[in-house]
Amino acid sequence: MNKIPFNKLIWLIPIVYLFHELEEWYIFEWWSNVFPDSPPLPVFAGRVWLLASSILGFILIASFSYFKNPKTVAISSLILASLPFGNGLQHLYWLFYFNCYAPGVIFASFIGIPITIYLIYRAISEKLIKKRFVLILSIYPIYVFIEVVMAGNQVPNSMKILTDYVSSF
Repeated sequence: MNKIPFNKLIWLIPIVYLFHELEEWYIFEWWSNVFPDSPPLPVFAGRVWLLASSILGFILIASFSYFKNPKTVAISSLILASLPFGNGLQHLYWLFYFNCYAPGVIFASFIGIPITIYLIYRAISEKLIKKRFVLILSIYPIYVFIEVVMAGNQVPNSMKILTDYVSSF
């Protein structure tokens, strides 16, 4: 993978995210079982959301890949990658907290997190970002992780907003 140019590697972000969303295809029953305070999630609207967010990832990476400046490509794509990275931490925590398979954990945690770390490593080693930029990248994933831990078996506040939105369809 070291020989693949960084601007091509960024395509791993939406590809892994798509597989993560497909892994979540049957998350709705699990979600209702582990979060007693969750509103009922309409399966069709939820699946539309899963596909739409995946398509958006491909559109964003396609637009980032047209930037002429490689540093801009790295910064933009790594900011985007921090979102599924945070989601990976969330799924990993749920795996241990609920002591059961959390749909999405394989592609988000065991594949997505290592790929994001590798992309950060490559961006630093190719001098596309500075090491201190990793602190900025970590703000969202740390926030998500703290929120999930604090919520326990309740739907985290940021997820309530999303589930309320998806439930409105």
